[in-house]
Amino acid sequence: MQADTLAALRWQARPVVVLGPEAQVARQIADLQGHAEQLAEREVVILTDGPGADALRDGQGFQVLLIGKDGGVKMSSAKPVAAEDILSLIDSMPMRQQEMR
Repeated sequence: MQADTLAALRWQARPVVVLGPEAQVARQIADLQGHAEQLAEREVVILTDGPGADALRDGQGFQVLLIGKDGGVKMSSAKPVAAEDILSLIDSMPMRQQEMR
C-alpha cells in the first residue's frame, strides 16, 4: 500500500486495511472475500501491505482498520473482524444511510 493510496480513495471508497502476519491477513481477507458482493455494494476496497512485509512491521502485530469515505478511521481492531460486523458498522454510518435512500 502506497502512502497516497488512502488519499486517492477519499470520497470514492471505504477502505478496509488489513495489516499483520501473512497467515492472519490471508484468513481475514478470505472472510471478507466471502462477502464480496455486499462489500462492493458499499464501495469497500481491501488494502494490505503485501507479502514479504513481515520484517518491516517491527512486531506490531495484526490490525484491521475501516476507513470511512471521509478518510476518518471508523474502526480499529487488533483481532480479526467478521465481515458481517464490518457490513453492519458501515450500514449504521450516516453517509451510508444517505446512499441507501
